[in-house]
Amino acid sequence: MKNLSVLLILFIIFTSSLNAQDTRFGIRLGPSFTTVDREFIDRNSYIVGYHAGGYVNIRISENMSVEPGLQWATKGSPIIFFGSPGKVRYRNSYLDIPLLLKLDASKSVFFLIGAQPSFLLNSAMIIRVDEGKTVDKSKSIKDSYNDFDFAGLIGLGFNLGLGINLQLNYEHGLANIRADGGSNYNRGFKFSLGKTF
Repeated sequence: MKNLSVLLILFIIFTSSLNAQDTRFGIRLGPSFTTVDREFIDRNSYIVGYHAGGYVNIRISENMSVEPGLQWATKGSPIIFFGSPGKVRYRNSYLDIPLLLKLDASKSVFFLIGAQPSFLLNSAMIIRVDEGKTVDKSKSIKDSYNDFDFAGLIGLGFNLGLGINLQLNYEHGLANIRADGGSNYNRGFKFSLGKTF
């Protein structure tokens, strides 16, 4: 029911945006640096992932706009297994739906604040021993995680001209992503290159 409500709200936002007079569309992609807040994790150790998607910018005043979007994003963290001969990390793929309020400080600089529901697409555990690599995508790995995540976002961006922009966003997960009794929360940074049309 919660997921249905989120999708309904998103449908209303996107439908309304089609009727807005000052509406522009864009694409965005870049690297992500993520970890989780939990036991047995070095919170200063991040894994590198990626994100890519599109957004709609809806101007609501001279210095303010709303910017809903859709992104495919990989997130995860290293894992400490005592006695393991190699490096272990998990990687989850999500459909992120950033819902942002964009505040223009000047023509070149803007700030972002908002929320982000996310839906889990798939999961994998990656084990590296010496030069070898094993990727476990079994159903039991995905079943360890909840299908829904929710995060608060803040960000800083720069307009470079010709519709090109750079963003740095911090995502702070507010929902427990573990479904097997653990307590894990996504944390991460996204560096994005965007193009508004």
